[in-house]
Amino acid sequence: MTAEAGKVDPHLWMRRRLVLADDDPKILDMVGSLLGSHYDIVGRASDGQTLVDTVLRLSPDVAVVDISMPRLSGIEATRTIRASGGIVKIVILSVYDDSAYVEAAFDAGAHGYVLKLAAENELIPAIEAVATNGSYLSIGLR
Repeated sequence: MTAEAGKVDPHLWMRRRLVLADDDPKILDMVGSLLGSHYDIVGRASDGQTLVDTVLRLSPDVAVVDISMPRLSGIEATRTIRASGGIVKIVILSVYDDSAYVEAAFDAGAHGYVLKLAAENELIPAIEAVATNGSYLSIGLR
């Protein structure tokens, strides 16, 4: 509770809910460590199909998704989530800085694209931008 008129500060009780997806457990741990103090990590996936299932089951606010994963790529998983009517915002986190990947990600329905090398500085601003109905493109791709 805040001291002002007994109002509850929503930031004290409501944190954004995230699902993380990457086939590399070290990357999942690194991203989880980076984001865990700011957000509730409600699920993790190591392949695209598990990502789709997890997102549809848990309905997180944002999914942070690698492109290169088994079973379904991050782009295919994004497309599948969009086709199912999922309203989760999707931020692609990738090593690929090629414009073809960026375009394919946004065409599939991603809301943001962050380079893994810039994750420490850009992932939280990207999540906040997409969570408030904006979009985000990594500074190195602009």
